[in-house]
Amino acid sequence: MRHQIINTSAAAALNAWTDPAELECWLAEAAAVKGEDVVLTSCIPNISGRHRLLQRNDHQLAFDWYIDGCQTSLDVSFEPAGESTKITVDQRCTEPLPKGVRFPIGKHYGRLSWNFALYQLKFYLEDGQRAMRLPWPDDPHTIRHAIEIKAPAQRVWQVLSDQDQLRHMSLTMERPLIDARLGGRYSFGWTTEEENQTDGPGHITRWEPEKQLSHTWHGGRDSEIHWQLKPMGDSKTHLSFQHTGLAFPYAEVWSYKLGWAEHLIEMKHYLERGTPLAKTP
Repeated sequence: MRHQIINTSAAAALNAWTDPAELECWLAEAAAVKGEDVVLTSCIPNISGRHRLLQRNDHQLAFDWYIDGCQTSLDVSFEPAGESTKITVDQRCTEPLPKGVRFPIGKHYGRLSWNFALYQLKFYLEDGQRAMRLPWPDDPHTIRHAIEIKAPAQRVWQVLSDQDQLRHMSLTMERPLIDARLGGRYSFGWTTEEENQTDGPGHITRWEPEKQLSHTWHGGRDSEIHWQLKPMGDSKTHLSFQHTGLAFPYAEVWSYKLGWAEHLIEMKHYLERGTPLAKTP
């Protein structure tokens, strides 16, 4: 079950889920609504498909939500919260999954998919545009993301290079570790693994303030992460992100892809609005 509070009315939020033109602005690259059928074309496997709207009222939508031919249930509720609306998404599937389903649709992938989707919806309804788009076509071994942030490159770099600022990213735990030099330790502070230096990040391979940061992943394996900043005038920054050398199964790469996209949107929210983006457990 995922939640998000959005500064909009319940009616506007509900319309964004049912109007095909609106669906194309945050959830899918193409959408069609014909009676009870909702057809979505999305690069996210857990979103794309032909779904069926079973119930609609002013505060709730209920769908048969099909993923790779497997039927799941999706309930979406809209609860007024002052001048905002709390949107709750609850997806349920039978277990074990039927044979022939090629993509995982359990709780983990549902959480990643709907977190990303609700973040997109929040930015669309509050700012009039998506937070970011996922790259397509897909690359099975490299994740490439790009996001525009309404903040100068100096400020974006501060979040990436300052331990106290990096703590606002949800992928960090108790305290990140940044040794600001080539070969220095770069860690998101996953305490249980940091003692053995098996925390996801590893050591810095490139350190160019306000331009580029690169570091290894899992302490020196072939996997590496690159953050590249390009100023767009005085008040915007184009942030490019790459995670290379991913020798994982396709579904696991998708897990990383959605996870990194989620964190980039959180960074954008923090830098543009000054507060961390609220997350659900």
